[in-house]
Amino acid sequence: MRRFYFHVKNGQVTVLDHEGVEFADEHEAATEAARRGGEIARRSALKGVSPGGLILVADEQWQPVCGVPFDSDA
Repeated sequence: MRRFYFHVKNGQVTVLDHEGVEFADEHEAATEAARRGGEIARRSALKGVSPGGLILVADEQWQPVCGVPFDSDA
């Protein structure tokens, strides 16, 4: 198992994930990023906010693995 970090970027603000979560591979981490992005978008839409953003997935060395965009209009 490898640890992946899910940093949330929204505009010029980035919230860093200092805990991370263990997954078997990048594919599982990307799937989790998509789930988290959908959750953020749903909560934003309920508040009447329509932001777009990005979940940046990083590995144990904090190197980017992938980026998963989210949008509450989706």
